[in-house]
Formats: sequence, C-alpha cells, structure tokens
Amino acid sequence: MRQDRKCTVNCLRRQRNFFDFMMENELFDVLGRKTKRQGGYMTYIPNFKSPFIFANFNGTSGDVDVITHECGHAFQGYLLRDEEIREFADITMETAEIHSMSMEYFTYNWMELFFGDRKDDYLKMHLEDSARLSHTDVWWTSSSTLCTKNRR
Repeated sequence: MRQDRKCTVNCLRRQRNFFDFMMENELFDVLGRKTKRQGGYMTYIPNFKSPFIFANFNGTSGDVDVITHECGHAFQGYLLRDEEIREFADITMETAEIHSMSMEYFTYNWMELFFGDRKDDYLKMHLEDSARLSHTDVWWTSSSTLCTKNRR
C-alpha cells in the first residue's frame, strides 16, 4: 500500500486527500487470508460517506490491477460523497468503468514502483489484456450476470 500511495501522490496530486482519507480511515481490506473470498471490489458505506475497497492480494501482478482499478471506483465515490441526493452519485455500469479503467492507465508512469525493471513486461501484458477486451462485446443482464459475445 505504501507503493500505491507513492504512485498516487506523485502522479495524481489532486487525489492525495482521497488516498490519505482511505488510509487514515482504514478503508482497505486487501491483504490475503486463506479464508477470504477471492477477487476485489469497491463498495460505498453511505452512513460514513466512504468508499471501501476489498480484495484478497496474492502477491501477483493482479494485485496492482485490482488496487488501481478499484481505486478508480473509490475515487468516484469519494468525489460524490457529499452529494445530497444519493441517486445523483449513482452511475451506470458502463460509466463506472470510465473511472476505474482510467485510474489503471493514469498510473502507468509509476509502475516501476511496483515492478522495478520488469515494469515494461507488466505494461505490455496490461495493454495486451486491454486489446483482447476490445474484441469482445460485454453487457450486463438484468440479474447483473456478465455476458460476452465474441466479435467476428
């Protein structure tokens, strides 16, 4: 988490208050445990006007993918936390990914903090994964089940 803060402070100075707020209020539960559910997500706690990030880090590059992606969601929640009409802060599934995926790319220049001299390997892998997604139509059914259809 210290590396993530360095990245956030250096590359996104305006987001410093957000990250400090998250750290000071212990709004991350990301360290791995055997009995913990896999994956990662961001949720919002309305009574505290706070985003919360859950993940189960396993020591892979996926940890960086998850924390940068979920911090994008959390930052959006943080920016709109004082919105009096809560429905105005709620966004659609499609627009939610703008914040999260943007955060992944905004942090590219600081991936050396996480990967050292293997930074370029990570960036190549991340871009290849992104390109694969662009060849897939993705939509959500009303039951929030992810569905994909390959383009031909």
